[in-house]
Amino acid sequence: MAIVVDESVFSPNYVPERLPHREQQLQSIDMLLSSWLQAPGHHYPRATLLGRPGTGKTVTIRKLWEIYKERSKARFVYINGFIYRNFTTIVGEIARSLEIPFPRRGLSRDEFLALLIEHLRERDLYMFLVLDDAFNLAPDILSTFIRLGQEVDKLGAFRIALVVVGHNDTVLNNLDPSTRGIMGKYVIRFPPYTKEQIFSILLDRARAGLAEGSYSEDILQMIADI
Repeated sequence: MAIVVDESVFSPNYVPERLPHREQQLQSIDMLLSSWLQAPGHHYPRATLLGRPGTGKTVTIRKLWEIYKERSKARFVYINGFIYRNFTTIVGEIARSLEIPFPRRGLSRDEFLALLIEHLRERDLYMFLVLDDAFNLAPDILSTFIRLGQEVDKLGAFRIALVVVGHNDTVLNNLDPSTRGIMGKYVIRFPPYTKEQIFSILLDRARAGLAEGSYSEDILQMIADI
C-alpha cells in the first residue's frame, strides 16, 4: 500500500487550501496589495515580511497570489535571494519570468535597468515582485529594486508591487535611511509557531498527502514537540 498519495503536498512550493495561524498576516498583506493587484498602476504598494525560517512568510505571499492571480493583470515574479544574489542574475530571472528577451551579459547595471524599464513600459507589463531571503542581497542591490517601483515617470505608471522577505530587521537596517523609509512602515511580522500550531499544520498536511492509517497523531505530536 502506498503511504504517500499526493507528493505535491510535501513540496516547498505547496500552497494549502487553508492557511492556518497566518490569517492575520494574510489579511494585513491583502490590505496593502489587493487594490493594486486588482487594478495595478495607480500607486506603489510594498511590504516587508519578517520572521524566522519556517514561520510561513513565503507560503503566505504565495497564498495571496493564488487568491488574485485569475483576476489580476499583474505577473508574479518570485526571486529566491539564496539562488539569485547579484544584480545581473536577478534581472535575468525577472526577464525569464516575464518572458521578455534580455541579454545575459555585456551591459552595465544602468543599461540593464533601463532595458527592463523599457520592456515594462512598452509591453504594458505589471510585476508583482517578491524578493525572498533578501538578506542575501547586497544593500545597494536591494535599494535598486525598492526604488525601481517609484520610477513612475520612466515606467509610465506604478508598474511594480514589491514584497521583501527577511528573517529580522537587519534586512532593512542595512539600507540607507531614505530607502529604509520607503519600506519601514509597511512591516508585517511572523512570530514562531507554537507547538500546538505546528501539530495542526502537520495534521492538515498528513491528511492531505498521506494514506489513511499510514500515520498516527502521536507521531505527529512527537514531531511537533521536537
